[in-house]
Amino acid sequence: MKLYHYSTFENFPSIQREGLKIGADNVVYLAESPELAREFAYIYGLKSYALFEVDIELNEISESADHNEDYFKGLTQKTSAKCYISEHNIPADNVNFMGMFWV
Repeated sequence: MKLYHYSTFENFPSIQREGLKIGADNVVYLAESPELAREFAYIYGLKSYALFEVDIELNEISESADHNEDYFKGLTQKTSAKCYISEHNIPADNVNFMGMFWV
């Protein structure tokens, strides 16, 4: 399954080397589309960030209910705005850099 993750430029080198590591709340957050990941970066106030495509198995994630899906469907103009969490680190081989973005 292809999902998406944004992160600050400062984290870019370690993500390229080591993959995505679980954060302080013991999960890695993932979005179902690049547009949704970008909206989260904007909502959280990032002026610049890196976007990654993550290849992950369905049995390694669970759906997250920490956001208002209808609100994000409106922002992304998509029919779905699902987010997921992984409780495991995601190896670098499963994380592909998509680009750098500036607001």
